Amino acid sequence: MLIINRVTLIKGDSKESINKGPIALEIMNVEQFREHVKLLFKCDRVLLDYTEEEEDETENKD
Repeated sequence: MLIINRVTLIKGDSKESINKGPIALEIMNVEQFREHVKLLFKCDRVLLDYTEEEEDETENKD
């Protein structure tokens, strides 16, 4: 699971940070998320503050 803490958009010399709390993603990796944000906001670069958590794939056995 990918947890995004902060997104910084860079357009030329301008920087804008978006802090909307942590965003948890299970369907995208870092590069996919970065490309989607870049296209959505039409910016030059996207900087991410994120953590990746491993999924616990153990099964509960009763």
